[in-house]
Amino acid sequence: MDRILLQVWPRDRLITPADVQGDAATLRDAVTKKGWPTLGETRGKALFYVNERSTFHEAYTRGGLDIGGRALFPESHPDESIGAIVILNTPAASTADVVKQGFIVRTMCDGVPAPPTTDADRETALASGAHIISTDYPVGTTGPDGGVSAFEIPAGAPSRCNPVTAPPNCKPTDIEDANLLARIK
Repeated sequence: MDRILLQVWPRDRLITPADVQGDAATLRDAVTKKGWPTLGETRGKALFYVNERSTFHEAYTRGGLDIGGRALFPESHPDESIGAIVILNTPAASTADVVKQGFIVRTMCDGVPAPPTTDADRETALASGAHIISTDYPVGTTGPDGGVSAFEIPAGAPSRCNPVTAPPNCKPTDIEDANLLARIK
């Protein structure tokens, strides 16, 4: 997997587990004690993670114990030494606790079939501080509660300051480069 990724994505534009771990004993220690590299250090780079906890995960993480030299971040749990990216499919207020520890968190804002609380789940997901909020619905799909599957990040440009971890004076323009966004539009 790493070889294929590096054939299409330049290493100098990639954030790897080793980049984040640095000289920390484990990746988990790095994200919970030191934190992630800054936005300034990583702007223009991509981070790739694998959302899978079965056969591939077992092989890629050498039995869940080692990701030395790997290009991708494996899905992990907060108590694992390889922990950095945590998948919490059901949005909950407790997600904020995992975010506060320093993990990048992906959650869902609905499910298939959509629960009757889709709008409430979206609000919970947004308030939780999860860094990635996913949906299983194509844009414009109407859920059983009448809500539309796609939504915009509140006060986003398109990103927003994390409601759990950002400093009080953070503005979306502190995160996104307005000049780059203008070229995209």
